[in-house]
Amino acid sequence: METCRKCRWSRVDIGDPTKGLCIAGRHEEEEQETTSGVAQSVIPGKMISLSDEACDKFEPKPPRAQRLKEGY
Repeated sequence: METCRKCRWSRVDIGDPTKGLCIAGRHEEEEQETTSGVAQSVIPGKMISLSDEACDKFEPKPPRAQRLKEGY
C-alpha cells in the first residue's frame, strides 16, 4: 500500500511534519490567461495527511539526484 508521503507531488508542511500539501494539479499559464500578462506557474494545492492512502494521481518519488535536476 502506497501513501502520500511516497508520492512525487507531496510536500511536507513546515509546522507539522505529519501533514503536507499535494501539488498534483500544477500547470503553466500563458501570458494571455493571466491578469498580469506574464506567464506563471499555478499550483492549486490541498492539505493532506502524509499517512493517507495514495490517490489516483500517485507517482513514486524519483531519486534525489533527479528531483534536484528538475528543481523539485
